[in-house]
Amino acid sequence: MLPVVPPRPPPVSSVAPPPLAVTIASHQPLKKTSPAAASATCVSRQILPKRLVTVDQLLEAWENGSNVLPAMKLLVGNRHPDASIRLDRPKRKQLAYHKRVVDAVGRLGRDTFWVRYEVDGAGKSRKLSVIRRMLEKEASALKKK
Repeated sequence: MLPVVPPRPPPVSSVAPPPLAVTIASHQPLKKTSPAAASATCVSRQILPKRLVTVDQLLEAWENGSNVLPAMKLLVGNRHPDASIRLDRPKRKQLAYHKRVVDAVGRLGRDTFWVRYEVDGAGKSRKLSVIRRMLEKEASALKKK
């Protein structure tokens, strides 16, 4: 007759599994976050102002910010007043486009910039995106020389 062997107990891990719901003093459950979400450095919330059409709006947002958003000049170099917030690539590109226009206004002066870029031959004002493309074309033409 064979000896009776009791079933093997499950392996004991040195780390206890985390509790399913953890409560704090206010008896509110903590938010569950995945390890991937906790380690993400890019935050997809609005940091830069949207719908900037004119150079005046851009200069105002660059220097002073808008409603609840910080001034855009504080964000250059991927810096933010809150160190945990980093700009993702599309926002960095958008900030670089705006910086190019602001630098051109500073280099030429507001009046010269207005005559040269903001008003076309018919007296109509140009959009910010058109001005940015004009500046890019001029810069690429200078690089080719």
